Amino acid sequence: MTALERFAAGPRAVLIQVCLALSGLALQMKEWDGAVMDVVNALGQNPATVLALLQFLTVLPEEVSGNTRIPMSVRSCFFFPIWVGLLMLDDPE
Repeated sequence: MTALERFAAGPRAVLIQVCLALSGLALQMKEWDGAVMDVVNALGQNPATVLALLQFLTVLPEEVSGNTRIPMSVRSCFFFPIWVGLLMLDDPE
């Protein structure tokens, strides 16, 4: 994540490559529970790193659907906890 903070302002090609690497790590490292929220918490507080956060969030679903090195079991269940959490935010109770 340090690399994302360092290259948040560019160059854009490097930022994209770092986002791809971090998203691949987040998808393949089973021990990293809450990877997306960790990145959001780390980069979402500083206006200088918000664009890096948005780039990461853009690249992540593309990696889930397009990276054939990621097992299908990981691809199919990666976003389920995120969607459940988002649905619970909308719960009026």
